[in-house]
Amino acid sequence: MSLKKMSYKTAEKIVDLYSSLLVKNDHPEYHAYGYSELQGYTVFDVDNALKIIIAYDVFNSKSQNDIDKVTQYAENASAAVFHFFSSFVPDEKIPEIERLDPNDKMSLLKFLDLKGDYFHSPFYEEFSKQETHQSFLNFCLSIPRSDTNYWDLVFKRLDLVFDIKDTKDQIFIINSNKDLVFKNRK
Repeated sequence: MSLKKMSYKTAEKIVDLYSSLLVKNDHPEYHAYGYSELQGYTVFDVDNALKIIIAYDVFNSKSQNDIDKVTQYAENASAAVFHFFSSFVPDEKIPEIERLDPNDKMSLLKFLDLKGDYFHSPFYEEFSKQETHQSFLNFCLSIPRSDTNYWDLVFKRLDLVFDIKDTKDQIFIINSNKDLVFKNRK
């Protein structure tokens, strides 16, 4: 079940967890993670977390150089989320994958069979309907810098509610000081 509420700090936590798993791959040709390795987060949560970080970076951009960096981040985010489908499988498949012998020529075929064809799975089909990171970036860039509803528009676009549990969260602080922050953004 995907999150319905998210804060910036939660977004960072999800992206850090996901990123560390992707770079920790010991045997790339015979390795996959179970969904539980994401500690209850889904690919949809990862996607939304990356988009919140994109929105935050756009919000804080001051120059074309900053926008160029966010554009590169959005491109990398799309690639990173796509890796979910080749790196994660249902938990019940992990024991079988771990038993595969990398020295056995048939292991690769068994591994691919266990992972399945994710392009034709209902899960992938549902995810493929999500807005791209580039499109989301363009949406964020289209919001006027003086629009005090920036974060409301971002969260509405993601169909999320901002989670206000943490009063030290960067977005909470921005929204708490809207008049001052947006006055200085123009």
